[in-house]
Amino acid sequence: ITSSDSTGEVVGPVGILKQGADLTESEGLVGLGIFFVTVNLNLALLNALPIPALDGGKAAFALAGEVLGRPVEEKNKQDIEYAFILLVVFGLFSLTVKDVGKLFGIKF
Repeated sequence: ITSSDSTGEVVGPVGILKQGADLTESEGLVGLGIFFVTVNLNLALLNALPIPALDGGKAAFALAGEVLGRPVEEKNKQDIEYAFILLVVFGLFSLTVKDVGKLFGIKF
């Protein structure tokens, strides 16, 4: 299954919905099912990355605690997680603005 816009660019939630709608229009329910499976697998892999704001970050902190020989202090853990949460939210916001602009023909 290929999209008419298979440039490999990163898209946000709006772009994902548009790709799903386009795929459903061209491939029907089977294409939509494959799309849902693909999105879920991508989210699972992304969530497993050792990024502190995600689940993989918990494993990274546990590993850091083992390497240091003591647990990472809770205050440090919270500060790092807040910083990464802000980065994730900023990234999602930026991608959403880009996707909405693309829907309306605005280039950024």
